[in-house]
Amino acid sequence: MSTKIDAPYVARRMYTSYALTLKELQSIQCKRNEPVVAAEELLTIIMNQSEYVFGCFLDALKQIHQDVYQVIVTGNRPGIQKG
Repeated sequence: MSTKIDAPYVARRMYTSYALTLKELQSIQCKRNEPVVAAEELLTIIMNQSEYVFGCFLDALKQIHQDVYQVIVTGNRPGIQKG
């Protein structure tokens, strides 16, 4: 399973869907060399927005981070048995 989300790329996809402002996109992209900080900022922005923005986030994850998308949607980590 991937341990890092490419937050600048996810943000760029969200921006093209009108889910982020240019200012939000630029703020995340300028943290490209700090992937954890960029991901935290993206998640902070998403948590304070509408369901549409969250849906765009999920769509972006589904396209580029399918493993992370599956964990969010199903709650199951690949390769880990429950119970």
